[in-house]
Amino acid sequence: MNEPDGIHGPESGFTASRDRSADGIVSKDDSMSYRMPFPLPFLPMLLVAAISGSASIWFIKLFSSARIRETQTAYAISQIVESIDQTEDAGFPRTTPELMNTLRASSIDWNSCGMEGDRIMDAWGRPMTAVLDGKETIWSIRSCGKDGRNGTGDDIERSTSGDKGGRQMNPKAGCPGNSETGR
Repeated sequence: MNEPDGIHGPESGFTASRDRSADGIVSKDDSMSYRMPFPLPFLPMLLVAAISGSASIWFIKLFSSARIRETQTAYAISQIVESIDQTEDAGFPRTTPELMNTLRASSIDWNSCGMEGDRIMDAWGRPMTAVLDGKETIWSIRSCGKDGRNGTGDDIERSTSGDKGGRQMNPKAGCPGNSETGR
């Protein structure tokens, strides 16, 4: 008996055979078979490729993200220092509110850093410190870096002065909320 084309036709990938012998016994050719659109061993390879691709993307994002945040924070600090350096001596900020007003009036490209109220935030979303020395001539700007701890190798810091010659860092300026402050 011939089946009509359509559901069981060759284009469906499903074939059926209904040949029976005269005695009613089903022969070996009486099996139903399904042709897969791709070889079965391809499926595990596809799964492995998808998992390794996802892991690679995650790994790259994890390590490049830290480097990008470090660069963006360093760039923001550099712009803050330049902004302070560009003020006239009479306009040099001598208090934190004056510093914040100076920064708000500046055209700083914050990237993923920024200002939240009277706090300067680094690219990790943590507050940076801005410390004015006792002579009111040097601002020290510091981010505690990726690990958020003061005094470690990933800290990002830069200083300025009212006479535009300062590069010293106040070693006692720590990170907000850090028990290692004053190291």
